[in-house]
Amino acid sequence: MQQCVFVDTIPLVCSLKSYSSLVFIEEMHDKIIKNGFDKDILIINTLVDTYAQIGLVDVARRVFYNMPIKDVILWIALIVGYAKHEHGEEALNLMKEMQTHNILPNTCVLVSGLKVCGDTRDINQCSVIHAEIVKKGLHIETFIANTLVGM
Repeated sequence: MQQCVFVDTIPLVCSLKSYSSLVFIEEMHDKIIKNGFDKDILIINTLVDTYAQIGLVDVARRVFYNMPIKDVILWIALIVGYAKHEHGEEALNLMKEMQTHNILPNTCVLVSGLKVCGDTRDINQCSVIHAEIVKKGLHIETFIANTLVGM
């Protein structure tokens, strides 16, 4: 069953993406809940990404876990947020959890995982991610190959 995108979704998403003020984001979050948009996947994806990008990964995680259905974009938003703000272990744990829900990591998740592995020096997890990249045939892409070398 797919989520319905309401007419008011796009302006709400644009508003969230255009501001980095915590007060504004919290006000928007309250309005999202009050107006019943708290299960709209597009809005929640944007909200999680916004919180994660400004470093409020714990808030992003709470919003994430309140969503009954999580798409790959929602997982990416949280994983990338954790990786960006040097919460490597949490990012790697989320990658593992994501796969237990039968959601396969895409290029963005794999690259974030490689960067985290390089930062945390987790050789075992590096090997797992590298094997996944080779299995998918992504190791020949320049961006991924550069990330592998950097790791």
